[in-house]
Amino acid sequence: YQLTTHASLYPHNSWRAELFQGVGTGWELSVSHDQLAFGGTPVRMYGLGVGKYIGNFYVRVRHLIIPGDNGKSVSDRLLGRYYYSGDADNYFELNAGSGRNDDPLVIANGKENHSSVGAVYVHYPSTQWGYKIGFDYAKESNSFNERDYSLALYRRW
Repeated sequence: YQLTTHASLYPHNSWRAELFQGVGTGWELSVSHDQLAFGGTPVRMYGLGVGKYIGNFYVRVRHLIIPGDNGKSVSDRLLGRYYYSGDADNYFELNAGSGRNDDPLVIANGKENHSSVGAVYVHYPSTQWGYKIGFDYAKESNSFNERDYSLALYRRW
């Protein structure tokens, strides 16, 4: 849950819930709901996911639907992780996604398509301290290309 009193770029409040369920040997199913309140009608996002653990590897596909008043957005994301230390903390991840938006109020030239790729490296050199390094590249058919570099420091107690 996130709340701000002076919303400008981000929503006034937002929340996210995701339920995971293990099925069979190494399979994982999930459903999710996100809601972003920008002022008027909240933006609602619904997701379905399927994941599979195979040894030190994890692969997941997620489908996201964002209904709108005049159209909808849909996207699919494929994620692959390699847990190189055999634990849940240290991994290398590659991801790719694609989607489309057909809401005429959001876009001017019919449908807008987007695609993205990214990589993440997470490492915990000690039990209390860890870090994450990430890179993402995204391209939209009617807009600009984006590059995102991220660095995060984790502290557990």
